[in-house]
Amino acid sequence: MMVRRKVLSAIAGCAATLLCGCDVNSPTMDYIWQEPHYPKLKVEVETPEGIKTGYSVIEVKWNKAGKGYNVRGEAVAVDLPKGQTLFILLTSASNVDWAAWLHQIVKLENSPEDQALYYSRIAANRQVWMIPRTKEYFGNKEQHDNYPYFVRFRDINDPKSVEQVDPDDMAKTFGPGVKLKSFTMQMTSEPMTEGIERRLGWLKNYAERSYRLNGSNSLVISTNELSDVIGTSSFSVGFRK
Repeated sequence: MMVRRKVLSAIAGCAATLLCGCDVNSPTMDYIWQEPHYPKLKVEVETPEGIKTGYSVIEVKWNKAGKGYNVRGEAVAVDLPKGQTLFILLTSASNVDWAAWLHQIVKLENSPEDQALYYSRIAANRQVWMIPRTKEYFGNKEQHDNYPYFVRFRDINDPKSVEQVDPDDMAKTFGPGVKLKSFTMQMTSEPMTEGIERRLGWLKNYAERSYRLNGSNSLVISTNELSDVIGTSSFSVGFRK
């Protein structure tokens, strides 16, 4: 399994407040928000039945201090042959706030102090950004995994059956001829995507109890099982009724 035990991933299983941008190290947090931006995450998958596509429009806001952020939205879902579904989550194995940092993920400069301004510059350009598979980070020449979690459920009705999908070898999970074609981000004025709870009937109940997918509500991760590492906020955050 590709799951890596991370302290950040431990936090990922706890609550839907993961992506609501609390900078606990800042004693004078500036909560004057920039205008929200709406990244559209789009995934195309090659299959024996042709190209299958899924997308999700999320909302990202940074405050004017550039140190706090808020994310609302849901994971990308791609319907594949034989009734299977691929989910591309809002978190990664190394960054529970993956979705908040899309501006750095698609285009890296020297780390600017004003993250909100940086996001605005990216947002002003409506080009389609290919999300790099790996990336250097701030002078570190080592290439790091730059993708969020790709997952599927062996049984869509059983959250504990979640398993990680290798984006470089999707045929291993979904069968011959299934291959990732593209993973892109584009700023848009389209409405936010909703409806993942119609796919995952258990999601709302779990989220209300802040459960990780194995049903645990503990802050301590006791196994390397993916269902013990990720929580409901990897699938949907910020606007659940």
